[in-house]
Amino acid sequence: MILLMECMIACVIFGIGIVGSVLKNKVFWLQEYAPVVQEKFLSLHPEYKVANKKESLLRLVVKKMIACILFVAILLLMVYLSGARDFKSGFVTKLKNSTIFS
Repeated sequence: MILLMECMIACVIFGIGIVGSVLKNKVFWLQEYAPVVQEKFLSLHPEYKVANKKESLLRLVVKKMIACILFVAILLLMVYLSGARDFKSGFVTKLKNSTIFS
């Protein structure tokens, strides 16, 4: 029951973040779509201009690398706080939790 509530809260927070970013800037997620969809959107909405593709791609790569490093740091912190000080203790704890909750 607690897991269900945690999942629902996480989905709501994630949804708020995504919808909020789209409402703030409609072009923010445009690079995630196929080129045909991007062209169609830009033809229907000429008021939105896309920055230089090379500069935009570089900024996108930098942002994604920062996000990856941040997520790895968060996951490492979670593993450390769960009590796993090395691989063996983490593996044993995972096995114990798997057998108890399965």
